[in-house]
Amino acid sequence: MKQILTAALATTISAPAFAHPGSHDGFSGWEAAAGHLLGTPFHMALLLGVVAAAGAALVLYKRSTGRKAIRRRG
Repeated sequence: MKQILTAALATTISAPAFAHPGSHDGFSGWEAAAGHLLGTPFHMALLLGVVAAAGAALVLYKRSTGRKAIRRRG
């Protein structure tokens, strides 16, 4: 479990080499920031990846807890 957490932490640490070009300093409000996040293909790909990973984790969790309940009954 520690290896999984370490790998997850290592992949979430930002690095300048993985950043897309452009500055994030000039946002005048949350509308501009939301427009940037939802209007940039790089950010949309990351958002879709996070949603897909969360969905897969939820399905796997539900599936594993369902199997445990069936084993306990049987």
